[in-house]
Amino acid sequence: MQVKPNELIILTNQKSQFKIFFSPEMEFSCHKGSIKFGKILHYGELVFTNKNEYFLVVHPNSSDKMFKVNRSTTIVYPKDLGMLIIELGINSGSKIVEIGTGSGASTFTLANIVGEKGKIDTIDINQEKQEKGRKNFARHSKFQNTEWHIKDLTQEKLDTPAADAVFIDIPEAYNLIKSIRCLLKDGHPIGILCPSFEQVKITANALNEAGFTRIRCQELLERKIFVRKNSTRPADMMHAHTAFYIFAEKVADKDLESVLKLGIRQTIE
Repeated sequence: MQVKPNELIILTNQKSQFKIFFSPEMEFSCHKGSIKFGKILHYGELVFTNKNEYFLVVHPNSSDKMFKVNRSTTIVYPKDLGMLIIELGINSGSKIVEIGTGSGASTFTLANIVGEKGKIDTIDINQEKQEKGRKNFARHSKFQNTEWHIKDLTQEKLDTPAADAVFIDIPEAYNLIKSIRCLLKDGHPIGILCPSFEQVKITANALNEAGFTRIRCQELLERKIFVRKNSTRPADMMHAHTAFYIFAEKVADKDLESVLKLGIRQTIE
């Protein structure tokens, strides 16, 4: 498969890997030497530096693309995004509301999953940050299935049909929970990123008071394993805490008052 101009590629060998955007006849330099590319390059191809060090050209996965974005804020880590996709039931054709566009890394990854028949409505309060997200989206998304909104949802409403899932990644997300109920279909899931234990407690309480059920919190820790010929072992360093994620499902509007009157805490323990 031929590499397209301006496409992200991975140069890899047993010790190093580099993520670069390919241009015909470009030159790339690193501590292993320089590579002068020709007009045409193919995935899986073997290339050599001027110091006779080899690299293989491989296709980037979604994680590679997410970490390569131009950003001024942190991203949802790929290890966490996999959990989000499963917990929120996101698949081809899903309609998703994302609150907090940021760098757009989650936006283009979700857009590539929901596909041509799906839709992403992504909302941010900051025009400058969302513009950066749009540029990253244009480079990495396979589909034009996303609408971009600049709104303060504490003051304004978003006029869009109820979504299959809502994901919130903004500071103090708990302030929005009551006002965004209308953006989500009855019985469908919401996911919220929380950076600290304190916000986890406040957010869980807010979900309980706003008529959500099956409230649960999860955290993923990721440890790499070095698979060597004679000494397979874990890496010394790991991606431990990145964020906490709270998930819940919306109680139907017609039964909201009845559920709240029960006074039963809707968390899973």
